[in-house]
Amino acid sequence: MRLASALKLTGKTQAAAWSPDCSTRCRDSAVTNSSRRALGTDIAVSIAAGLSYFAMCWLGLSLDVTAGVSSVWPASGLLTGLLLVSPRDRWRAIGAGALIGGVAANLAIGFNPIASVGYTLINLGESLFATLLIRRIAPSAIGLRQPADIIAFTALCLAAATGASILAAALAATVSGAAFWTALRTWLAADVSGIITIAPVVLAIARGGDGGVQWTRRRVAECALMLALFATGSWWIFFAPHTSVQTPFTQPFSLMPFAVWAAFRFGVSGIIWLLLVLNGFSFWGTSLGRGPFASDHVLVAHLTVQVFSCTASMLCLVVSTAVESARRSARLHRELALQVQSAGEAERTRLAHELHDDIAQKLAALKMQLELDRLAPRQDGAVDSVGAVDQLIADVRALSRSLRPAPFEEGQLIPALATLARTEGRRAGLCVLVDAPAEDVSLSREAELACYRVVREAVSNIIKHAQANHLAVSALAQADYFSIRIVDDGTGFDVAPAVRKAVLDGHLGLMGMQERLQEVGGTLKIRSRRGGGTMVECRVPLIASV
Repeated sequence: MRLASALKLTGKTQAAAWSPDCSTRCRDSAVTNSSRRALGTDIAVSIAAGLSYFAMCWLGLSLDVTAGVSSVWPASGLLTGLLLVSPRDRWRAIGAGALIGGVAANLAIGFNPIASVGYTLINLGESLFATLLIRRIAPSAIGLRQPADIIAFTALCLAAATGASILAAALAATVSGAAFWTALRTWLAADVSGIITIAPVVLAIARGGDGGVQWTRRRVAECALMLALFATGSWWIFFAPHTSVQTPFTQPFSLMPFAVWAAFRFGVSGIIWLLLVLNGFSFWGTSLGRGPFASDHVLVAHLTVQVFSCTASMLCLVVSTAVESARRSARLHRELALQVQSAGEAERTRLAHELHDDIAQKLAALKMQLELDRLAPRQDGAVDSVGAVDQLIADVRALSRSLRPAPFEEGQLIPALATLARTEGRRAGLCVLVDAPAEDVSLSREAELACYRVVREAVSNIIKHAQANHLAVSALAQADYFSIRIVDDGTGFDVAPAVRKAVLDGHLGLMGMQERLQEVGGTLKIRSRRGGGTMVECRVPLIASV
């Protein structure tokens, strides 16, 4: 009886312990703890962003203020870089910290509250607009991987800074009575220079060791020696007293050999730190009235050094990204060559097994049957032999079809793509929509194979990673090119970080797609965002336009 009572009591206790109310309380407690951790992280991010942004604002405002605005503004580069490398759910914390830090810096210098809040809001809007433009139009520019990334990054930031400079000049003219065009020119030059010189530093730190440079002890020592020599040369040019007559050894462009050294030996990361030293010495020396850009007019001196800084930064970044891009392509080609060799060996092994295990054995059986028929002729022996030969012919044909590079005939790309999308998509439980012209297009055989493989890789990625419900494949022939779009409604992803991680992990799917299209003169475009699905578009030239 006591044992039964104890068992009943234990059962009641367990039932109470696993009641729905307890499950709800546990879930609510977990949500509360998660919210507290997220809030703590946001507060820490906001404080860090506010302090760093305050320091950059104070540095720019303490150097010079002309026509109501600063002629040196590294804070724009810092804020733009932070927004570019941070997920969207951190933007509020970064923006709040930057707002407090910017207003505090302006008030500390002596601006009135209206101007302080107005300038800070314009700065925030400028960096946010530049970030949205880059993420929307040129997301690959965040990785600083190609020379085109540098050009796109600069152009989009220039567009954002132009709009902000108009608003800032209007505010300066209204609040301070400053000259509109002077304030506009000063703000535009300061912000563009700040973005080009500071934002790449943040992007380089965020991307880590994506440049393919092996940082051995010897290379670290070489980099330290290079920076020490470069700092010495920068001090000589921007701080040492010189006569009014300039010589080649007192011109800043004499430092360019160091940039070539850094680009070829240390990639984008080395160039970033070299530019940080160069821009620091040039702005510091010019602010003290020394160096080749010194002038009695402070605004002219700062505008001149900013033009030099932007030019040197763009040139060095373009060279370094071109070097890194060439190295990545060479490394990728080596890896693809090894994969092709391994695939060829595997295919030869498979073919040998097929010939030995299937066709060779059937030929041996046919030989034995013919020998038996010769020794003891049968009426149906010839029929059996003919049937065996027919089966061998069918096996040889199946084997030859399996060796074809693609499961479609030349000029039958569109039906093959439709079959591929419907078969693979429906097998994975997706709702598939195919929109393609009824007639085929004029493409080279290489372009057809490249398109087929790209679509196959894209569909495979959707099935494996996207968690999508719908898949749409559309094809369109224009005057000079043929385009294919593969769209899904899955989870989406951040393109630039995903490509960097895939390359570092050795997953060459996305890079392989791009390489295949480049070999036939085509292009690959990937657009995606978290929770918003993915669009992959490949374009190849038509035969008439090649």
